[in-house]
Amino acid sequence: MEHSRRKLRVGILICSLSIPAWAQAMLDRIKQSDYAQLVLTVLNDHSQGPRCRPGNGWDTWLYRLYTALDQARYHPEHDALEIKDATGLLADVPTLRVVPRRTREGDYFEEENIKRIEAYDVDVLIRLGFHMPRGRILQVPRYGVWSYHHGDSRATRSGPPGFWEVIGGRPVTESILHILSEDPDSEIVLCRSYSSIHRLSVRLSRNNCLWKSLSFVPRKLEELHRIGGERFFDKARRENGRIRPRPRTSSHCATPKNRELWGPILRYVAWRAKTKFLSMFYSCQWTLLFGLGDGVPRSFRTFKKLVPPRNRFWADPFVVHRSGRYYVFIEEFDYAQDKGHISMLTIDENGDHTEPVKVLEQPYHLSYPFVFEWDSNTYMIPESAENRRVEVYRCTEFPRKWEFHKVLMEGIAAFDSTLLQYQGKWWLFANVPENDGATGSDELFLYYADDPLVDEWRPHPKNPVVSDIRRARPAGRIFERDGILYRPSQDCSTRYGYGLKINHILELSETEYREKEVDSIEPKWDKHIIGVHTFNHAGRLTVIDGLLKRPRPPWDKRGQYVW
Repeated sequence: MEHSRRKLRVGILICSLSIPAWAQAMLDRIKQSDYAQLVLTVLNDHSQGPRCRPGNGWDTWLYRLYTALDQARYHPEHDALEIKDATGLLADVPTLRVVPRRTREGDYFEEENIKRIEAYDVDVLIRLGFHMPRGRILQVPRYGVWSYHHGDSRATRSGPPGFWEVIGGRPVTESILHILSEDPDSEIVLCRSYSSIHRLSVRLSRNNCLWKSLSFVPRKLEELHRIGGERFFDKARRENGRIRPRPRTSSHCATPKNRELWGPILRYVAWRAKTKFLSMFYSCQWTLLFGLGDGVPRSFRTFKKLVPPRNRFWADPFVVHRSGRYYVFIEEFDYAQDKGHISMLTIDENGDHTEPVKVLEQPYHLSYPFVFEWDSNTYMIPESAENRRVEVYRCTEFPRKWEFHKVLMEGIAAFDSTLLQYQGKWWLFANVPENDGATGSDELFLYYADDPLVDEWRPHPKNPVVSDIRRARPAGRIFERDGILYRPSQDCSTRYGYGLKINHILELSETEYREKEVDSIEPKWDKHIIGVHTFNHAGRLTVIDGLLKRPRPPWDKRGQYVW
C-alpha cells in the first residue's frame, strides 16, 4: 500500500439522503478537506429499509416507554440525531442505488453492483447505513470498509447504543471506528474512545458519543493521507488492539425485550428514587484539603479541610512557594453569579491560613488558575473556555494584581490548560471538544511551541493524545520525581471529578506521545468526600480539592445531590 499525495477517494454507504446531524457534519468536513474527496454514494434501495429497527410489538413496550419518556424529558442543545437533508451536500457526488441480498449474517452485494462500485476506484467506503456488509464488497475499497460501533463491546456488540450502560449503572461506554472483516472478532480497530454515561438519560449519553466520534473518520483519513497505508495499518494494529469477542448471547438486532428489562428497570427506578430522596437532605460542595510533609503523599486521611461558606465553592488549587509561605490560587465559584473567578489564600509552614481574596475576575467564567514563571515574570493561564480563548495574565504585583497579557489561542474551548517546559520546548495540554454537543472531559489535546507566550502553538500530529474519560482531563501541574514525568489527570467516569489518575509520561516529542497509568486516587478515605479532581504540590505543601457531601439546611434550594 503505497502512500500517494492525491486526495483519498471516499465513498459512503447510506440508507437514505435523510441522515442524522452528526453524520452530515462528518461528511461536510471530509468534503471541505484537502486530504479526501467524496466520489460515490451507495444508496440502499431495499424496499423494506434498514433491517435493524426497533420492535413495535408488545414484547418491547417497556423499552419503547422508557425511550419515549427519555426523549420527552431530555433535550440536548445540539441534537446529534436530528434528521438533516443531505441532498444538497451530496448533489455533485455520483449515486448508485443497490438492493443487497439480505441474510441473517449481513448484506451481500450482487456481483454486478460490486463491479459498478469498483469502477470508482474507491480508497475507503464509510458505512453509515445497510445491515453489516459481507462478502466481496469488503475487499473493493483499497483501505477497507470503515464502520462505527457505539456501545460497550466488553458486554455486548449489539443493542441500542448506551442503553444497557445507563440502565445497568455502568460508568463508561465505548466508541470504536473499525475496518469490517468477514471475521468480526479480528477486525482492525482504527480508533477507540471511552465516554462517561449520563446516569439519567440514554439520549444525552448517546448524543455526546455521536458528536465526539464524528471526528474519528476525518482524523483517520487525514492520517492515512499523511503517512501512507503501510505505516497507518502498522500503527493501528500496534496501538488499538482488536474488537473484543462478542458474547454468545448477543445478536445483531437486539431491541430489548420486556423479559430482559423488568429487573434492570426496577433497579434503575429504585436508584433514581433514592437519589431524589437523598437530595432533599444533602448537597455537594467543592472544598479544599491540604497537608504538610516531605515528599508527595500517598494518603490524604490526615489532610485538613478548608470548607467554604454555603453560597460558594472552592476548587482547582494551584500552589506557589515563596519565602517560606505558600500562595494557593483557586477557583471560587459564586452560586448567585453562576460563574467562577480566581481567588488566593496563603498557608504557612504551621498550617495557618488566610481567607481567600479575589484576584482576577471577568464577565465570563474563570477556573483552573495555572500559574508559571517565565523570564523573571509570573503568569497565569486560567481556564476561559466559556470565552473560547486561551488567555494569559501577567502578575504586576504578586500575588494580588494581575493584568491581561495576551491570547495564546483564539476560537477554541480549551479546558484546564496545563504547561510543561521539557527538552527545550513548551508543551500545552488541554481538553478540547472538537464539536458542539461533545463534552470537555473526553479528549486530551497537545500543542507545542518554543516560547510559552507565542500565539502560534503547533498541534501534535497524534491529537487527541488521550481519548478516554477516565484519564484525559488535566488535574494539576505535571511534576517530576527521580527523572520521571507524571501527569495528574481526572477520572470523570463515575461522575465529573470523581477521582484522580497519575500517569507516567513515557514518550514526549514533536511526533510521539505515550503515557501509562501508574496510580489511581479515589475518594474512599472519608465517607463525606465523594470526589477529588485536582492535585498540586510545592515545597512541603500538597493541596487537593474534594467534593464534600453536606447536610442541606431546610432553606437551601441550591444544587442537586450527586450520588
